Amino acid sequence: TVSVLYWLRMRRLQTLLLSMLAAWLCATVYIVGTGVVFGYAVEDFVIRPGSREVRDVSEQPAYIPAAMLGYTPLVCFVIGWRLWRLTPTAPRVSVPVTVVAHLVALLGSVVLWLSIASRWSLVCDYSADEFRQICDDSHALVRDVEASAIPKDSLWLTNAGALATMRERDRRNNFFITNDHDFDLCVEPSVMPRLLEAMRKSNRYTFEYFPDVQKIRVYPTWARLYRGHSGIFCIDIDVCTWRTAPLEKVTGCNGLTWAIASFDDNVAHFREEYPGSDWRVPIASNHLGTCKLLSGW
Repeated sequence: TVSVLYWLRMRRLQTLLLSMLAAWLCATVYIVGTGVVFGYAVEDFVIRPGSREVRDVSEQPAYIPAAMLGYTPLVCFVIGWRLWRLTPTAPRVSVPVTVVAHLVALLGSVVLWLSIASRWSLVCDYSADEFRQICDDSHALVRDVEASAIPKDSLWLTNAGALATMRERDRRNNFFITNDHDFDLCVEPSVMPRLLEAMRKSNRYTFEYFPDVQKIRVYPTWARLYRGHSGIFCIDIDVCTWRTAPLEKVTGCNGLTWAIASFDDNVAHFREEYPGSDWRVPIASNHLGTCKLLSGW
């Protein structure tokens, strides 16, 4: 924007080239800075198969450094614009042109920030094949622990998994919410200690236990995982106390049969979990817009 305005106002090739060089330097700072911060903030790794309970493999949002880097172009633009305005030989520019130029620079910076934030959340990177695999893994885990350690139908679909079975749009997407990053299951509080003991004795799962919220997070050993972002690929098992009616059966992802809370229980839970919204209508499709933008890149 600055380069074009320079050329339109001054009609000097030298000025255009110098301003373009400054713009490229600014872009280089942004790109290199993003790479450096990304490298330090996000660690990718693969958990090897085998029985072990891991620690601190949880997400750490990296939006603050992403925001700082995303607004680098705006800062460079403002500095360059002010230097130009302070140059005695620079032509005078009307207020509307100044306002439009700043708005364009601001819009570009916001787009960059949204893009890098969405990329760092990494939800765009999980493919349909990976979701089909995590679905099979979740179903196998349910069958395994219910056959050996806890009563049958002790684990049931919740949150996005339950929501996807109740919304037509998500049913067409193999019962997954677009760009989701985990598979959600529920268990009664009285069953959680037995489930945790079984997981610790098993040689099939790599998991992390969060005692403060009584959550078990099972990590796939076949997928690349990431530290330092906002949505790790996993199976989440939470303690749930909101169910009042007996469980029902439903067809879910990959055509498999799952236990699920009653329709009324799920609706009451959705209203509590997502207050002020209609659970039937997707409000934010998990970075859908920025994921489409990034996939085009």
